[in-house]
Amino acid sequence: MVRGRRRFRWRPARILGLLAFFTLWCMLPAVLHADPQPAAARIDRAQVAAHTIAPPKASRRPVVEDGVIIVQPGDTLWTLASRLAPDEDPRAWIADVRRENHLSTVVIKPGQRLRLPVGPRSR
Repeated sequence: MVRGRRRFRWRPARILGLLAFFTLWCMLPAVLHADPQPAAARIDRAQVAAHTIAPPKASRRPVVEDGVIIVQPGDTLWTLASRLAPDEDPRAWIADVRRENHLSTVVIKPGQRLRLPVGPRSR
């Protein structure tokens, strides 16, 4: 008996298998080069650096002229309270500064001028 070549049959399982293989093969480059984070979740390193506050230097003394202080990079109301009024409760001093300068939050920015509370506390 002579062995001949078997005829290839297009069975549904083979068709689906080949279709799945070629679909995945065509999608492979897009999957491999896809951005792992969506655009909304991407973090810009420059924005993070801009919002990071450098730790205050212990030796730097705030400059106070006529009851006004100019905020330096790294200053917070808490650090200013600990330097300018070390014997007072920092929370009370911060509340007085916020009231004196009409601040709605405790966020201060470098270059901002703050009037310091003077005289007895109005409590």
